[in-house]
Amino acid sequence: MRVSLSPVESAIPPSFGPPSTIRVWAATVIGVLLACGGGDSSGPDTPQAASVVVTSNIGAIIDVGGTAQLTAVARTSGGQVVPDISFTWSSSNGTVASVAGGVVSGVAPGTTILTATTPSSVQGSLNLQVVQADLPLVTALQADAFAATLIAALTAGSKATAQSAWTECGSGVSTGNITEIKGCVDAVQSSAAAAIDPTDRVLLAVLALYANEIERLI
Repeated sequence: MRVSLSPVESAIPPSFGPPSTIRVWAATVIGVLLACGGGDSSGPDTPQAASVVVTSNIGAIIDVGGTAQLTAVARTSGGQVVPDISFTWSSSNGTVASVAGGVVSGVAPGTTILTATTPSSVQGSLNLQVVQADLPLVTALQADAFAATLIAALTAGSKATAQSAWTECGSGVSTGNITEIKGCVDAVQSSAAAAIDPTDRVLLAVLALYANEIERLI
């Protein structure tokens, strides 16, 4: 029975001869191995970034002098996250905001585009607005005792909604999250507009005056 030999086995001479013969045989074997792909040397392809998404931990608005942590995530064309990417960060308007290592700092009121770039030049960006907010005065308004009295006098359903919104103003100030403060203002104004109980309508109308002032300050 005829036995089929592998490409490498076929390249082995029946007997070794002088050194020149050995060198020829060795070169032949190396050529066969390279043509076969080297056996076990192959591995999975490295995922290639096709898109980048940039997000901020406190939204797309920051105060002058405030900071935010940016996060960039690269994905393949199939949506798979590409790990261990080192991004280069830039700001389209350094007079408005600067960025280094993914940390953005507000410099002056205005807008800028923050961009994260992969080593293969794939980019993602975030539009950022920098505002001149008076956060200490917002804190004073949010903590005002009369505002707390207004909320305490509301009916049960209205009280829970108003308290949750008002607390959001406080947490927004503590983290420099202007977007969260705007959400608080919108929620109070909406509650005042939707109130049905006559007493609640009056109380929330006064609380909305506080919200309106906070909105002016940011």
